[in-house]
Amino acid sequence: MLFFIITPWQIGIILTSNYAFLNYLVLLLGILILDDKFLARLLPIGVRDRVGSEFSDNTATQAGRINGWKAGFRLWAQGFFLTWVLYATAVLLLSMLTRQYLAGWACACTGAVPLRQ
Repeated sequence: MLFFIITPWQIGIILTSNYAFLNYLVLLLGILILDDKFLARLLPIGVRDRVGSEFSDNTATQAGRINGWKAGFRLWAQGFFLTWVLYATAVLLLSMLTRQYLAGWACACTGAVPLRQ
């Protein structure tokens, strides 16, 4: 879904002669987020038959990987840190929009300061 929003937007920016390399990087990232199963449908039938076995049981192997306490802890840690980054970003955005520094909410933002250097 995101591919169908980002790609035309970036192509429009590139066609208006804004040739900054960042636009090409975002366009490449938009292509890279496409699912392999979606791309497999676009391949010719001969090529699809040769690589088709790679796409058939992919979900079954991913479901088997989720078991175990290490995988659960890893998932929890990823969720925790991504939530922290979202929270800190939202606090900074709200402080910019309201022209006030949200002092009570600043603890989330100051924890990321060593990571920004």
